[in-house]
Amino acid sequence: METREKILTAAAAAFTRYGYRQTNMELVAAEAALSRQGVYRHFSSKDALFVAMAEDMHRRSLDMAASQAAKARAATGDVVDVLVAAVSGRTALHYAFLINTPHSRELTHEHTRQCVTLIDYYRQRFMELLTSIIEAARKSGDLALLDTIPSLEFASDITTVALGLINAQPPKSPEHFRDDLTRILNRLRRGACR
Repeated sequence: METREKILTAAAAAFTRYGYRQTNMELVAAEAALSRQGVYRHFSSKDALFVAMAEDMHRRSLDMAASQAAKARAATGDVVDVLVAAVSGRTALHYAFLINTPHSRELTHEHTRQCVTLIDYYRQRFMELLTSIIEAARKSGDLALLDTIPSLEFASDITTVALGLINAQPPKSPEHFRDDLTRILNRLRRGACR
């Protein structure tokens, strides 16, 4: 494992265990089995480390979304299965990170505060992925959306539903999230089909 990757993994563990405010570069260094100076060689501050960790998670989750969607397309070809796989892939790392910490609100707040540009960039890329799935299903006849519903708007609706499920109280397990999202998308598909 490269040193940078080792530090990012250690940072995720430290932020999960201690929260944002209590985590410092010394804790990350200890978690990574490096000196504090070794961590500072790669990241100038805790904020820079947090943003880099968030970007790594976003990149990996987008890759996972595309990979899971491709697997579902190959396995069943059903548009709902493909969309659920994409959304589940996109949320899996975030779920794993936030569900295992009592500091999820604090970490979510810091993520929203520090990573606005990053969030927008990866949200846009994810919307492009969902839109391409919807467009492909429209072209193949697997999804007959009403003409008044643009693919991008439908993709946005899917992410809104997913966010609602993610933020449910008490939190749902990833399996329940996937089941609920499948059920809702099947209802939307039936309502949107001619």
